[in-house]
Amino acid sequence: MKPLLVMCFIFFCAVINTQHSQAQGFEGKAIAGFSASQVDGDQTWGYNLVRPLAGLGGGFYLGKRTEIQLEIIYNIKGAGAARNQPYINSRLTYVDMPVLLNYFWDKKRRIVMQVGISVNYLLRARIDFTGWEYKDYTDKLSRLDYAFTAGAEYRFDDRWAINARYSYSFVPINFVDSNFLFTSAWFNNYISFSIRYNFINPAKNK
Repeated sequence: MKPLLVMCFIFFCAVINTQHSQAQGFEGKAIAGFSASQVDGDQTWGYNLVRPLAGLGGGFYLGKRTEIQLEIIYNIKGAGAARNQPYINSRLTYVDMPVLLNYFWDKKRRIVMQVGISVNYLLRARIDFTGWEYKDYTDKLSRLDYAFTAGAEYRFDDRWAINARYSYSFVPINFVDSNFLFTSAWFNNYISFSIRYNFINPAKNK
């Protein structure tokens, strides 16, 4: 739990420092939406697990067309076995902390393309291999998940926006053990859709 607290502290310090040092272009936002996920390597497929997500974000402008954005998001990932697939259901609860570079496609800053890296902290891993019950396998997975992230956003005005995003782990999230259930490497693979409300109005800071 300590690494999570340290990373959250760094995040909020960065946001607060950004607000003071970059007052001419700072923005802060509330985030709510859902993710659809699967785990590559667990013998199931399809974005069958759909769960809500929520969080906060902050950013500052580097120039007229670029912006750095930090987020902290509560997100449940995993997999849900569909018919005619091996029975493996997983519920992996994370706090996602992406760092993104935003590029504004147009001069009005309405269309945004995003790319970045996300460091995600695992809070709990519950997995059902049998169909009878979920068991805790948190110690069989890495506490930190490192993922590539890319997405697009449309900003209706200076307050409201919608966002679509794709994320994929670039290192395994589990510890492979040929004598246990995790005989292959697992990777988080998910898409998300969210609504964003900018509670610190950038229009006043431009």
